[in-house]
Amino acid sequence: MKHGLAFAVLLAITTTASAQTQFYKCKDQWGQPVFSQRPCGENAQAGTITGPGRNGGPVSTSPAPTATAATTTAPSQEPNTWDKVEASRLLREAEREIDRREDRIEYLEAERDKKIAALRNKKRYANNNLAGATWEESISSEMQAINDQYQSKIDSELRKIDRLHERADRVSERL
Repeated sequence: MKHGLAFAVLLAITTTASAQTQFYKCKDQWGQPVFSQRPCGENAQAGTITGPGRNGGPVSTSPAPTATAATTTAPSQEPNTWDKVEASRLLREAEREIDRREDRIEYLEAERDKKIAALRNKKRYANNNLAGATWEESISSEMQAINDQYQSKIDSELRKIDRLHERADRVSERL
């Protein structure tokens, strides 16, 4: 009997806990709202999102019980809070992907420059005769091919970054 009662109490606590999620709203360095599961600044506004959980109730948002009057979410913003949390997450994800792509471009440029420098070094040893001139021309063609190959990859990354910036702009409009 004791085990059944303990299980029922544990089930009730678990159902209630899974139905509520606390979030914090702050402003980033550009003044855009940022939503987080942890306090994200001194002026963080706390709130909770109550989801369906196991009892199947509607999703709603409300200020966290510990929040002061100055840090509560306005009632007119309550229906949009979850959308803003999701938009903030998507914006951070896009920014991380942009950073990753920019790092990839830097890597590709460094790799290209290293290969071209090695070929330039080889080119210095070409003899001043017909065979040397042919070899030097071959190295120049190889250098151009490497440059074209890497420039194609870099251009592809730049196009992806442009699309990510467009997506981030669309998401930031929702905030």
